Amino acid sequence: MKIVLIFGIIILVTFLIYKGTRYVSRFTRPWFWSILVAMLVIYSIMLWLQMSPWLISDTIVMIVALLVGYTFSLTISSFSALIGFCIAAGIADLISFIFSSGLTSKIINDYEHGHNLLLQYLSITIPLSGRMVPIVGIGDLIIIGSIYVSLNKLGYNDWFSFLSPLIGLLMALCIGLLVNGIFALPFICGTTIIYLLLKSKTHLK
Repeated sequence: MKIVLIFGIIILVTFLIYKGTRYVSRFTRPWFWSILVAMLVIYSIMLWLQMSPWLISDTIVMIVALLVGYTFSLTISSFSALIGFCIAAGIADLISFIFSSGLTSKIINDYEHGHNLLLQYLSITIPLSGRMVPIVGIGDLIIIGSIYVSLNKLGYNDWFSFLSPLIGLLMALCIGLLVNGIFALPFICGTTIIYLLLKSKTHLK
């Protein structure tokens, strides 16, 4: 039952990011930058105080991830640029996982023992079995948001454009549950690249 709930939360959060990118794209640039700055200030205060209820912190994490992801997508204007972005993000996450695993382990360990609640404000968390359980990190959501905005901008609007990053995230989650944690972006970016390559072959035919 817990596994089903976690998967359900992942699908819901990803869908909200996907839909959110459509609304953010309608903002004028002045409105967008104003909202981004305001949300970053709110997020900074939340990180400093570390006192927000989980539902409020989850909402702020999603909104900040969506806005920052949109900012990243402004540099992506072509098929090849999106492929390059996915490759770079996947490699960066892999390197980060290798060289910062000690710090990550410390943050997780402190969080599990109630010494440092920072992890709650760096991820989507839900109450489960009497404690807060982190589900997906803000960094992964930022990249997912960037991918969704870029796919929409490049004209990829079918349901597979939504499913491709989600499938990668679910694959990472499945493996992570077996090995007690794993980097997610190589999977997210990998399934996105596969989708793009398959679409390009279809168009060539």
